[in-house]
Amino acid sequence: MGLIKFTILVFLYHQLLWRDNLLNGHSNLVGASNSVPLGNDGSGSNATRTQDDGPGTNGTSTQDDGSVSDASMTQDDRSCSNTTSAQDDGSGSNGTSTQDDGSGSNTTSTQDDGSGSNATTTQDDGSGNATSTQDDGPGSNATTTQDDGSGSNATTTQDDGPGSNATTTQDDGPGSGSNATSTQDDGSGSNATATQDDGSGSGSNASTQDDGSGSNATTTQDDGSGSGSNATSTQDDGSGSNATTTQDDGSGSNATTTQDDGSSSNATTTQDDGSGSGSNTTSTQDDGSGSNGTSTQDDGSGSNGTSTQDDGSGSNATTTQDDGSGSNATTTQDDGSGSNATTTQDDGSGSNTTSTQDDGSGSNGTSTQDDGSGSNATSTQDDGSGSNATTTQDDGSGSNATTTQDDGSGSNATTTQDDGSGSNTTSTQDDGSGSNATTTQDDGSGSNATTTQDDGSGSNTTSTQDDGSGSNATTTQDDGSGSGSNATSTQDDGSGSNATTTQDDGSGSNATSTQDDGSGSNATTTQDDGSGSGSNATSTQDDGYGSNATTTQDDGSGSGSNATSTQDDGSGSNATTTQDDGCGSNATTTQDDGCGSVNT
Repeated sequence: MGLIKFTILVFLYHQLLWRDNLLNGHSNLVGASNSVPLGNDGSGSNATRTQDDGPGTNGTSTQDDGSVSDASMTQDDRSCSNTTSAQDDGSGSNGTSTQDDGSGSNTTSTQDDGSGSNATTTQDDGSGNATSTQDDGPGSNATTTQDDGSGSNATTTQDDGPGSNATTTQDDGPGSGSNATSTQDDGSGSNATATQDDGSGSGSNASTQDDGSGSNATTTQDDGSGSGSNATSTQDDGSGSNATTTQDDGSGSNATTTQDDGSSSNATTTQDDGSGSGSNTTSTQDDGSGSNGTSTQDDGSGSNGTSTQDDGSGSNATTTQDDGSGSNATTTQDDGSGSNATTTQDDGSGSNTTSTQDDGSGSNGTSTQDDGSGSNATSTQDDGSGSNATTTQDDGSGSNATTTQDDGSGSNATTTQDDGSGSNTTSTQDDGSGSNATTTQDDGSGSNATTTQDDGSGSNTTSTQDDGSGSNATTTQDDGSGSGSNATSTQDDGSGSNATTTQDDGSGSNATSTQDDGSGSNATTTQDDGSGSGSNATSTQDDGYGSNATTTQDDGSGSGSNATSTQDDGSGSNATTTQDDGCGSNATTTQDDGCGSVNT
């Protein structure tokens, strides 16, 4: 009887255990710990959720965003294990991708911009580094941040968010465990700054900051290791003009320092390292009155020699000879036909090689050759027909590739295609009339918009229109005389950039006049000396009010050269007046309106 009762009790106990497993999902296996409830979020996409039961094991949880796109989220149950989290933007754009290194310590996080642009990607180095990449969200280029793989460097890249070029920050990559690089865009539609670390493991910071006022402020700090590299530092004065400061490391390389005077004109100062090692010693001191004081002193140690030779035909011949020490060698040769021929030869040391060749027909032929070192290779070829043919070839190393093709009709046909990703779109169309018609259209994304219009008279007419976003606006006007000389006029957009205007005297030699926009930039005027030899005599007088007043006087010999005089109105902007010598040369008069703007 007792045995029968025991058997019944055992049977009933097993029945209870079996029923409990059916109702509650418990397992009767000893040592099991994971529970896995799966459910749908009701939005048409798969939602899975897994909860870990306790410490020491990996708990994973996946949450869908409820918007038909895949969202994945993984949460570990303890801090000793790997934590990876990937969040989708829920807008149908590219999914983010996060890769953990599997070493039990790294945390990687990637956030998509949610606007259909390129998805960001963050790669951990597998040694305890934290990397974070943020996209700007308006469809421009996604930023990318690369860690150096040394276990300590943090790199951060921030895009400006208005559709201009995304900034890129590169860490030094030598495993020094200390270098931080940061690049900040000004958010005003100008070009994003780029900062390159010194790559020497010395632990010094490289930082570039834009001033946010429409002009470029750049600051670069050298590694301070005395290794002969350049330490450059540029500080903007916050007033719309460029302030540049460069500090040498004291090791025999070029030391350049530029200090702005704080009065909206350019103050430039360059100091050599004083080692007599063949580098350039240049020093420029501002006069403290708002105008430019310039003084250049050579160190007499085999640096750059500059020589200018006139051909006696009414145009400028300039020749600059390099000292053969690795700096840029520049040479300009006049063709003897009244127009400027310029030729620049690199010394073959990895800098930019630029070469300009005149076609001997009175117009400018320009040719630029890259040194093959990964910088932009630009090449311009004249078609030999009196107008400019320009061709630009990239060096194929991942820089911008731009190509300009002549139409074979004696004028320039240039076309540049954008990559369609929010960068600069430039397009140039020839007018088919034998002169240069170049038109460049901006993509409307806050980058530089440039437009060039031909005057249809066989001379070079170039006009560039700014997009009004704080970039440089340049306008070039031909003299309309068809005489083969260059008339160039540049108009500023009124945003604190440099406004330059060049006027031809219509006689085959170059007359250059620069008109300021009244915003603290430089106004300069250059006139011929009037001696009948076609060379330029320039004299500039400041008004002492913080803007530049320039005055150039002809020699009064009636030899067909230009007499120009520029008078400031005393209101902080430039008033220009040009008086001819009254005997057959060009007479031009410009009167200021006396209200602080420029009347020409």
